[in-house]
Amino acid sequence: MMPLRRIAILFITTASLAAPADSARADAFAEAPAWDIACSFALRNWKLVRGSEELKVSEIASPLSITRRINEGGTLSLYLSGASATSDGEEKQDISGLQDARLSWAQWFDGDRYHLRAGLGLPTGKAEIESGSEIVSGVVSNRILGLRTKRYGEGLNAFASGARAFALGDDAVASFGAGIEMKGKYDFQVLNDETIEIQPGNEFFLEAGIDGTPGDLVSWSADIRYRLFGIDQRDGEDVYEEGDEIDILGGVTITPSEIQTFTVGARVIVKGDGSEVGGIGEGPLDSLSLDRWLTESLPGGMQRLSLDYARKMNDVLHLLGRAGYRHYSEYSFPGTAPATRLLGSAQVWEAGIGTQFAPAPSLPVTLFLTYSNGSAEDGLIDIAGIDLTLALRWRQ
Repeated sequence: MMPLRRIAILFITTASLAAPADSARADAFAEAPAWDIACSFALRNWKLVRGSEELKVSEIASPLSITRRINEGGTLSLYLSGASATSDGEEKQDISGLQDARLSWAQWFDGDRYHLRAGLGLPTGKAEIESGSEIVSGVVSNRILGLRTKRYGEGLNAFASGARAFALGDDAVASFGAGIEMKGKYDFQVLNDETIEIQPGNEFFLEAGIDGTPGDLVSWSADIRYRLFGIDQRDGEDVYEEGDEIDILGGVTITPSEIQTFTVGARVIVKGDGSEVGGIGEGPLDSLSLDRWLTESLPGGMQRLSLDYARKMNDVLHLLGRAGYRHYSEYSFPGTAPATRLLGSAQVWEAGIGTQFAPAPSLPVTLFLTYSNGSAEDGLIDIAGIDLTLALRWRQ
């Protein structure tokens, strides 16, 4: 898929570095350097309040991405991410360690018309809940907070994808592709020293995208991905099957002058019902504490709208800005009519400001601060957060 990358040179690729890229523009390889190394340090703090109850969640993450061009059209990439998260409610809890590790190969063929990618996800994460980390191990997986720390460990995963790109006239490029991720088993140890074998469901996706540059002032892109999920198993028994997902992205970039860029982006995720989950979410909302609400927020749909701004002050300094809105749809448990309760509804507004300083053309340094504010469960829970990211990138 060809994602929104029009202002990535200035901001998105470095400041929001949190995961390895799983796709690329059809004509991007011609611009790829021999080495591309990016790292960032991100500090995120969230505060949730409901009445007199208050919960604070914080995280420090440090992802590192290294890409090496190995031949004409081929690259090898290594992605590592360490993170530490803390939950400070009635008692303070923490979890930390290496959270993600991926090794991947990508290759363009036939004049950049065909693209193949394959790799391995190495076993990482916390595969054991220690006494004093039960709450935070669940809180960090909440999709609304967007933390980078994993909830549990992962086994040895393998992934592969392929795409075909082709020109549409003189000013547009389209692509379509497919991919799969095979997830390995791992042992998960709970508090009573009981070991459970976890087998996550595999994932498969189909995708298509198109972007165009009709002139010097405007460019646009549109992408769609359809994801299917296998059945999660616990000790060989089926537990849960996540609902199918349609992910639609679109964006328009306007460059009114050589020193200014505006990008409007939109994303809509439509989520199908998963299989029935016994026991989760039963009971009225007011019977759940904030930490339990966070651990039980299963994935539903999402809608996002954003506006990014970049202004070139000189050859060394750029100013950056962002405004955005995210809405998370309620998750209705299947198998019950009406649903016992709904989880995950939330809306979050965000505003950010930052700068990119380039002491050398091949070494941009980005500093970005984002403030978020919103609510969940029809306004019963207030949410506020601050995210500070320092990102460095070296291309040679």
